Amino acid sequence: MPGSQRVLFVCAGNICRSPMAEAFLRRLIDERPGLRHVEVFSAGTIASDGAGPLAQTVRVMQTDHGIDLTGHRARRLTANLDADLVLAMDRHVSDEAREIGTSGALHLIGDFAGLPGEEVVDPYGGSLDDHRACASKVKRLVEAVARKLERPPSRFAART
Repeated sequence: MPGSQRVLFVCAGNICRSPMAEAFLRRLIDERPGLRHVEVFSAGTIASDGAGPLAQTVRVMQTDHGIDLTGHRARRLTANLDADLVLAMDRHVSDEAREIGTSGALHLIGDFAGLPGEEVVDPYGGSLDDHRACASKVKRLVEAVARKLERPPSRFAART
């Protein structure tokens, strides 16, 4: 859509953290007119295309946040994914995304959210409580990101 800003959330497998972030931002886009210019999607640096989200992720998002992630399918990050802003969940993912060569301005999610250095630990292999804590942190960071995105569209310069 003309004048839109494409936001890409990136994690490792695109089955936990980045789908959570995508879903939280989608809900905020639906609720806030100031975000209607934002398009959001997610990918993973080592994702298996077409994989579904982890059961714990689906459960936490449904029971704690009322969001159904059962339809999400993982997508591998490639250099040809067109985004204006790329938000990585942790430094390792940020480094991998840089190596892959993303098209948009790449930031660690905490840095862009105004919480320098804050990362989201991967709950893969963890307990339901680990997924719950991850979802809460992702939600908090996405809300901070959304506040910045509500400003008029502009370019997102990457920090060095």
